Amino acid sequence: MNELVDDKIIRVDLDLGFRVQPRINMIFKRIVQELAECRELDFSSKYESLKRHDFDADIRYVILERFLSVENELNFQDEWLLDTYFLVKRFALSDQTAFGLDHTDTVVEQVPLLIGDPKRLPLRRMGASMTAPED
Repeated sequence: MNELVDDKIIRVDLDLGFRVQPRINMIFKRIVQELAECRELDFSSKYESLKRHDFDADIRYVILERFLSVENELNFQDEWLLDTYFLVKRFALSDQTAFGLDHTDTVVEQVPLLIGDPKRLPLRRMGASMTAPED
């Protein structure tokens, strides 16, 4: 467990075996319960009205989904291989379903996959001069 932002963002890495059905939602609730019992973190609401009615803090799962950026400059073989990978990935189970997460508690963020640095393009300014206008 790594606390990235005090009492706000926590990173938990789970190493599950191949034959273990990943019930992440259930496992994570157990982790939260243990952290609360050990008083390592306080997950109760900071609002008095919610504390009176025993409302727990909201938990949001963020899934980072990669997509191939158009800024990549790949040779034909690499581009074909990655296009095939992403095509097969469309037919596979989504991460939400595979991990057993509820769709209402999950946010999927798209992250561009950059492989190598793109070639530097030579740019040249044309037209207006670079002097500042007089007041």
